[in-house]
Amino acid sequence: DNTSEVVNKLCEFIGIAYDTELKSYCEKPLPYSRYTLSKPQKNKWLKHKCDLVEPISQLSELTSNLNSFAAPFTAYKINNEINCHIDAENPVEDTP
Repeated sequence: DNTSEVVNKLCEFIGIAYDTELKSYCEKPLPYSRYTLSKPQKNKWLKHKCDLVEPISQLSELTSNLNSFAAPFTAYKINNEINCHIDAENPVEDTP
């Protein structure tokens, strides 16, 4: 929804120009990935979050190293924990 704003901030951060061509591209709806199986939906990944617990747990050392490296620059910390609680009141639907 805010692609243009996010790309502009990214350009500022990495020190490159947010030119009119890039701005024009970002203001149009972005194309779906060629691997998109269903309509994009905010938080769609939550439907499969329990499947990610094991693979993400294998990233603990990398996450720790990244947090240590970034500590002098930001208070933000990467969190690789997934709560595998299913929210029955707010289920994520897979809408084709």
